[in-house]
Amino acid sequence: MATKAMCTIVAKNYIAQARTLCESFSSFHPDCKIYVLIVDDFRGYLTPSAEAFEIVSLNDLRIPNLRSFCFKYNVTELCTAAKPFLLEHLARDRSITKLLYLDPDILVTNRLDHLYSILDRSDIVLTPHIDTDFPEDGLQPDDGAMFRTGIFNLGFIGIRDSNETRLFLDWWKGKLYNKCAVDYQRGYFVDQKFMDLGSVLFKNVHIEKGVGCNVAYWNLHSRHIEKKDGTWTCNGGPLYFFHFSGYQQSDPERLTYHVPKEEARHRTSDKPEVKKLFLEYRERVDKNDYAAVHSWPYTFATFSNGVPIPYQYRRLYRDDLREMEAYGDPFESAAVARRLFLKRLASDDTVVARFLSAAYRRVPGLQLIFKRLFGPRFTSERRRTEAP
Repeated sequence: MATKAMCTIVAKNYIAQARTLCESFSSFHPDCKIYVLIVDDFRGYLTPSAEAFEIVSLNDLRIPNLRSFCFKYNVTELCTAAKPFLLEHLARDRSITKLLYLDPDILVTNRLDHLYSILDRSDIVLTPHIDTDFPEDGLQPDDGAMFRTGIFNLGFIGIRDSNETRLFLDWWKGKLYNKCAVDYQRGYFVDQKFMDLGSVLFKNVHIEKGVGCNVAYWNLHSRHIEKKDGTWTCNGGPLYFFHFSGYQQSDPERLTYHVPKEEARHRTSDKPEVKKLFLEYRERVDKNDYAAVHSWPYTFATFSNGVPIPYQYRRLYRDDLREMEAYGDPFESAAVARRLFLKRLASDDTVVARFLSAAYRRVPGLQLIFKRLFGPRFTSERRRTEAP
C-alpha cells in the first residue's frame, strides 16, 4: 500500500509559514504524513511534540561534511541544496512511496489527489513557471527572468520511490552539493536550472501544466483567481495551491520582493480577488506566531565567535573547497577565517578589495608588511590570482 506524504524545508525563523502550509495541507489530507526539515538549530525555540508535523534535522540526512555544507551556502541556498537529500531520506528511511515537496510559503487550497495519482504512472512531477507567454509590455517577470531562473519552479516537486527516482536523486544531490548558488554568470539558480536538464535526462517525468497548480506572481498574467462559494478557483477550475514567493508580511501591498515595484506587472491593488487571498494568507501566518518567530537567529549566520559571515566568504570557500575543508570546521577554525580574508584581499570582487589589491602591488614595503601579518602564503596567493 502506498504511503503518501508532504514535506517542506525551513530555517526556524520561517516556522510560521511552515505551520500555515501544513495546516492548509492537512485540512484536505488529514491522513497524510507531513515532514518539516529545519536546517538550523531549533533547541530552546521549538518543542517538536507540540507541532502538527514531524521535524527532520540535517543530521538525519547523511550529508557528507555537513558543517562545510552549511558554511558554503546562505540560508536560501542551504534549504534548496538539502532538498534531494530530504526526499531521499523520506523515501529510503521512512518508506514514503509517494511524496510531494511544497515550499513553505505555499497555501494549499484544494485536495491534491490528482498529483498523487500522477505518481501511479510517473516517477517525477514538475510544474513549469508559465503556460502562456508573457505580454510584451516591458514589465516583470519576462523572458529574461525565465531564462535566469529556469523552466520549472521547484517550489513544487513530486516523486515516487522507484529505481529511476533514486538515480535521479543521486544525480540531483551531486549537482546541488557544490553548485546550489544564485550565480547567473555561471548559469546557476539554486536547484532550479538543473531541472531543465533533469527533465530530459530521466524517464517518466510528468510536466503538470494544469493552471491551478503553483500559481504565483510569475504566471498571474494567465491565471484569474477568485473565490466562489467559499472555495478558491483559478480560471474557473480548482485552485490547488498558491505560491507566495517573495511575499513579505511587512509589505502587504506588494506581491513579491523579487520584482522591483516600478517594474511589476501586477499589484494587489489591481487585483481585488488576489488581494483577498493575500490578506487571508497574511492573517493565517500571523496566527501562527509570525511576530514571535520571524526574528529568531539563523544558526549558520555567524562564526562561532558571533562575527557575521560575509556571503563572499561562503563563495570563496565553495570555490576552493578542497583546500578550505583541510582547515577543519569552518565555523570554528581561525585559519579558515584568516585564509578567506586573504582570498578576499586577493580577489577583485569589491571596491575595497580592488583598492587593497592595488595598494599591495604598488605601495613600497606593503608586501613585506602583509607577509609578516598574514604569512608567506599571502604572496603566492596574490601571484596566483594576478596570473594572466
